[in-house]
Order: sequence, then structure tokens, then C-alpha cells
Amino acid sequence: MTNYSARIISTALLVASSLLPSMVLGQAGAANESTCSQAAMIVAKGHPEEKEQWALAALHQCGAAGSQAYANGLTSYRSETDTIALDVFMRALDQWRDANILSVAVALASDAGATPQARVYAVRHLTRLVNPLFFYRYGELVRGTTITTDASGDMVVMTSGCRTVIGSVRPPYVGVALPADYRTRIRSTLEALASDANAPAQVRNSAKCANFYIQ
Repeated sequence: MTNYSARIISTALLVASSLLPSMVLGQAGAANESTCSQAAMIVAKGHPEEKEQWALAALHQCGAAGSQAYANGLTSYRSETDTIALDVFMRALDQWRDANILSVAVALASDAGATPQARVYAVRHLTRLVNPLFFYRYGELVRGTTITTDASGDMVVMTSGCRTVIGSVRPPYVGVALPADYRTRIRSTLEALASDANAPAQVRNSAKCANFYIQ
């Protein structure tokens, strides 16, 4: 191959590579609109099957349509008692900092007709909004603080149920920005739950734990 031929081929490859990104982006843009619509329908109905788990992540790039689908999906867990099912959905939802989801989470946490398990997970999402570096496991939220004595009665042991682990530091997903007063709204919700004698103990305990970290 001559040097001239090599230059021709090299130039052609450079031109092709410069065109490739725009071609791919154009194809991806069309595909994303269809993907967002399909994923939104799956997540909005709640309880995605194992083969549908892709939809939880697909919505991260779908803006307000994605967060609204998550908000709609969260309402379907109102009667859920399976903490594994709740954990799968809520771990994905907790990656959002979004006004649509905030409103539904506040309503679910305060819903006397919802299961204690669903309400606790809603409370956990609220804690992630005010303190994203703190992550509560379900068991630590619902246990509350206990005080026990040993068999001899000489030693008193206090066990806190409000222990946290370090949460994710990756950038959150946003469809609709949180309102300016979101921290105040969350604080008032948790204070009301923590003092509500009619609320299940799990819900009161979770609200007390979360409220401790809101400044």
C-alpha cells in the first residue's frame, strides 16, 4: 500500500468516526422515547416481574415521565407486607430526589390504611431526601431503642434501633425538582408520625429514628 493510499483510507476513517456519534445519538434518541414509554407502563403498575426489572433502571433517563411512573408505582405497594418486594422497588426509587415521588411518599407514610411495612419504607425514602449519606435497613428502623437488664439485674443494656450505614453518593435522578420547603414538610410529617399514638409501633419507631437526623 502506498503512502497516498494510506492517507486516503485514514481520512475516510476519520470522517466516518466523526459522523458515528451523531448517527448513534439519533438512533438512541428514538429508541429512548419508546423505551421510556414501555418502562413507564411497567413501573407505574408496580410489582414488576423479574423479567421486567430492566424498567426500573431504564426510567432513570426519562425525566418527569420516569419519576411520575415511580410515584404511580409506589401507590400500588400500599397493601404490601413483603419487605423483600418493597426493598427491591424502594432501592430503585430511593435513587430519585423528585417532587412527584415526595408527595406520594408523604401520603403513604401518613396513610393509616396502608400496611406498616409500606409506611416504613415511605418514611425511609423521606430520610434519604434529607440525608442521602445515611441509609437505614428496615430492621433498624422498626426496632426502636430497647433497654434490657442481664439475669443478675446489675447491668443495663441499651440498644439503639436507629443505626445507619453509609448510603450511596452517586448523583440522584430528578424529574421535577423538590420544592424549596421539602425539608420542613418532611420534618413535620415525621414529627406527626412519631407522636401518633394510633400509628403502628414500627411506623412510630421509624419516624423517631429519621427525625433524629433532620436538622
